[in-house]
Amino acid sequence: QITVVYTQTLLREILQGGRKEA
Repeated sequence: QITVVYTQTLLREILQGGRKEA
């Protein structure tokens, strides 16, 4: 399911502090 993959991607980015665009 694309939704699951999308959620996992967001979680990984957040855990890595990938919110550098903010």
